[in-house]
Amino acid sequence: MDDLKRMAIFSAVVEAESFSGAARRLGIAKSAVSKHVSLLEDSIGVRLLNRTTRKLSLTEAGERYYTSCARIVAEAEKANLEVRQLQDHLQGTLRLSCTIAFGTKHIVPVLHKFRQHHPELKIELLLDDNIVNIVDEAIDLAVRVGWPPESNLVARKLFEFPLKVVASPEYLQLNGTPKTPGELAEHNWIILSQFPSPQHFTFTHEGREQTVKMTSTFRTNNINAALALVLEGGGICMLANWLVDSDLESGRLLHLLPEYTTSKAGVYAVYPDRHHVPNKIRLFIDELAGHFSQV
Repeated sequence: MDDLKRMAIFSAVVEAESFSGAARRLGIAKSAVSKHVSLLEDSIGVRLLNRTTRKLSLTEAGERYYTSCARIVAEAEKANLEVRQLQDHLQGTLRLSCTIAFGTKHIVPVLHKFRQHHPELKIELLLDDNIVNIVDEAIDLAVRVGWPPESNLVARKLFEFPLKVVASPEYLQLNGTPKTPGELAEHNWIILSQFPSPQHFTFTHEGREQTVKMTSTFRTNNINAALALVLEGGGICMLANWLVDSDLESGRLLHLLPEYTTSKAGVYAVYPDRHHVPNKIRLFIDELAGHFSQV
């Protein structure tokens, strides 16, 4: 790599016909230009330039070397340009992972819009309510809902949403309506199996916090199944506002303890820890962030 850099500097000296001209062209000090050319000569064991106080001239070996140098440097610059253009002009395949409900409702529309801007990019969306090992599965980006993963992955928070404790009118008619957070623990509690059991939820009212331990009577790895069971009158669950608001408006569900605030869950873009994040990942994360800023 040092030799290629020195070859580029040597070529610049020949083309500018001086160390000072090459320094101006490259934006480095004249002394640095002279040093790199000397190191190049030492490396190959051949004098490339005749140096006088009035001008520089190529030796016979320098003339031959410059011809090869110019070609090699030009090829390297061409390769760099092609890679940069590839980064700007998205191609290949973007492999994404997300939970089923959130991916269907929120990610699919963003993907459609994103691909309209990048028609040569192929999309592979893997929907799974279990947490996927994105390294083993060669996933470029996972959108995780809940809390940030404790791992060596990079997690960028896109937005957060409130959770609501909900139940059906039929369930409450049969089992009574809890009036305090503590009473929730006495009811049938539905929990997503991705999270540990028992779960602890914190409720805040007028500056006072109360944490309640919930033990599940029903566990599922699918948020739509949890919602369906709540609608059937099977128990109480804490679910995302974007999932239950339409049922709350229609009266199919009731919001319990609305005077209490609960923990918020986040949506995270998760990807392997890399020094150079590919443009297809970076640009799609930006697209997601822009979408969720308007939600």
